[in-house]
Amino acid sequence: MSFIEDRKKIIIEEIDRIAGYSGVDSYYNALEDFPWMSVQVLKSKNISPNAKVLYAALAHKSCGGDVCTPSTKEICEVIGVTRRHFYNLTNELEEYGFITRDSKPGKLTSYGLIYEPEK
Repeated sequence: MSFIEDRKKIIIEEIDRIAGYSGVDSYYNALEDFPWMSVQVLKSKNISPNAKVLYAALAHKSCGGDVCTPSTKEICEVIGVTRRHFYNLTNELEEYGFITRDSKPGKLTSYGLIYEPEK
């Protein structure tokens, strides 16, 4: 298996884990439940596999929309990262134009999902 194929497999397994799928049909189930998952995110060579998993979790929380306001603690628990790693991943996604952030003191941060980034 090539490096790229290995990375794709890891990403699909993480999406399956987030969605609670297992077995032979898991990849197809994940595609059915994540039709709004940006193909550009999945194909991007600029962002890490963990950033792709975070994007999938944010997309899942958006319920097919383009904005979500998740609890950082909840997302960290779902994807299995520390708070610091979460912020590094959101910085990575923002740097490459896959998300925007809207932070207001005392409120949850809103994440805008960008399906076709310009970068």
